[in-house]
Amino acid sequence: MFKLALPFVLVLLSACSYPLASDQPRTEALVWVEQTFSGGRQCEPDERFQPPDSAQLLADAGVQVIETRKEPMMVCMACGCPAYAAKHRALIDLADQGKAAVAGFTPMQE
Repeated sequence: MFKLALPFVLVLLSACSYPLASDQPRTEALVWVEQTFSGGRQCEPDERFQPPDSAQLLADAGVQVIETRKEPMMVCMACGCPAYAAKHRALIDLADQGKAAVAGFTPMQE
């Protein structure tokens, strides 16, 4: 029984040692960029602030976006303070970092 199980186990282990093909880009060539957006005003309910679509802004600049995230930021609750503030982040190819800079996005600080 052991003689039959050993080759099977070896085949399974060797299959695990090869990386699977993926259509995801390699992470070594990717960089996170960010831009902070804020707008609207506290105490003015009629004014509705629509944050920009950061993926579309980057696409318009010729940047291929892999992933986007938004990190909400705290805002004061006093009248006149912004109603919205967030850091818009995007994962892009390192080669597109210059195009992203033209659109106002900077490399994310770790």
